[in-house]
Amino acid sequence: MRRYACERFYEGFSGKGVVISTVPPYAQGLTKETMRWWQNEVCQITNNEKNDLDAYIAFLPNTSLQNTSFSHVKIGGDTFLAPSRADPFCVEIVAVGKALFQDNGLKKAPKAGWTMALTSLLKRLV
Repeated sequence: MRRYACERFYEGFSGKGVVISTVPPYAQGLTKETMRWWQNEVCQITNNEKNDLDAYIAFLPNTSLQNTSFSHVKIGGDTFLAPSRADPFCVEIVAVGKALFQDNGLKKAPKAGWTMALTSLLKRLV
């Protein structure tokens, strides 16, 4: 990820199967599993590893993404694009960072009863 942040441009192929989407990296209420399912709907075997969705790369769209051999899918109000593994594309990178999902991919342990009571009390006091 650091390499992409330093270079500011990516030009090449989607060798491992990249999925580009209009979903913001900090979308409220979005879980890691939902994003994984959406991306695998667009390009199979894209997100099989545990850490595949831990980071994002934001870039400016350009005409190289209008290639007709790319797979375009619309899910709800968001658009997904899977570049062909044979056709190159080029983008200008504007941000690289950690993706923060609602659950961050982890199951949260239920709060203990006294913790919930303390939290409730603090909310009422503030």
